[in-house]
Amino acid sequence: MGVEIHDPKENKFKYFFKNRPPIPVLLICMFEILGLLLLPSAFKSEQSVNLGLWYQIYLGFTGILSIAIIYSLWKMLKIGIIIYIGSYSLHNIVAIIVGNWMIGVLIIPIIGLILIALSRNKFS
Repeated sequence: MGVEIHDPKENKFKYFFKNRPPIPVLLICMFEILGLLLLPSAFKSEQSVNLGLWYQIYLGFTGILSIAIIYSLWKMLKIGIIIYIGSYSLHNIVAIIVGNWMIGVLIIPIIGLILIALSRNKFS
């Protein structure tokens, strides 16, 4: 039952930088956060309104998936990789149904998977 003595000279951010995810995973989390910030504008878009309620429910579900991806990848959990793959598979299917599929819809997740593969040995 020992008591830790805090050294005031110790860097306050030492543990943050020691326990952060690798750079590739950090980049994916940052892009997911950017997507979450842009999500409210998608609800108001003309396409979203024209497609109806099912598309707005899908957008809400996308937000929930993004939060799950960010959390699980930040914590370096393998389930995050599965959620990431499932989420972007769903995005591709919806893009095909809606008629907005582009090659970028496929390339961006593949780049993300390559970035995750660079850090795969650090996942628990």
